[in-house]
Amino acid sequence: MKKLLFIIFPLFLVACELTVVIDLPEQEPKAVINAFFAPDSAWRVEVVKSRAMYDTAYQFSPLSNATVRILKNGQFEQQLSFDSNRGYFYSNQHKPTAGDAYSIEVSDLSIKDTASAIDTIPAYVAVNNFVINKNISITPEGDTLSELKFDIDDPGGPNYYSINLLAYSSSQGGGNPFVWNLCYQSNDPVLNSGNNWIQVGIGDNSICERIYFSDDLIDGNNHQFSFKVNAFDLYDVDAIFIVLSSISKSYFNYSLTRDLQINTGSNPFAEPVIVYNNVSKGFGIFAGYNIAYAMLNL
Repeated sequence: MKKLLFIIFPLFLVACELTVVIDLPEQEPKAVINAFFAPDSAWRVEVVKSRAMYDTAYQFSPLSNATVRILKNGQFEQQLSFDSNRGYFYSNQHKPTAGDAYSIEVSDLSIKDTASAIDTIPAYVAVNNFVINKNISITPEGDTLSELKFDIDDPGGPNYYSINLLAYSSSQGGGNPFVWNLCYQSNDPVLNSGNNWIQVGIGDNSICERIYFSDDLIDGNNHQFSFKVNAFDLYDVDAIFIVLSSISKSYFNYSLTRDLQINTGSNPFAEPVIVYNNVSKGFGIFAGYNIAYAMLNL
């Protein structure tokens, strides 16, 4: 009898399934804006129409007939034109400048609301005293490390940055110039003030991509950064570049949430991540940045 009850009980559980059909309401389409702008660069703005949750189309529909207006410090400056060859709205007139507040307004007959956003290009922050100390130490695994150092003068916050380390070779690309991301390690706590999906540190936490951080720990001061790179990775490298971008708070929040979503998207146990959006009555990102470079010949 006990054996019979054991068989019937799970069948009873399987029979208790309930299917619930949820009727999702229709959503009004909105404009999706994607634009990053820097001093003296041409305006480039991608504008598409949002899709409903159940829409199975692979691509978003561009709003090629939309009216895209740029305002500077609240005053109309120019209207962008759609470039069918490039697939985005474009203008090389009235290029943006640092410190001014830029707004964008996007309207189209196929959407109900005018989407808008506002942001500012941060001040330029230079990379100073970029040097390399070759073959300074050997890891327990037998790898030889070299050290890269540079410093910045933070203008006082709140400020936000990104750093990318690039290697250049004139021969590794099959005889053509070749540029790639150079992996590095650092135990600088400043670099972890914002990277909520990876902790950059000595050991296994090497990073090979752009990293984002705030000036919370260095506000208004000079700060020296130290990166350690595998000396083997510098073989046949002609030059190293530090790319320091001063980015707006909107750029910073968007980048962190985007990277976090990418790096947790395949994890079924991770909490859902909503990518930051600074567009009113629409979706997307409209953000300013300012780039500084430093090159070190090897």
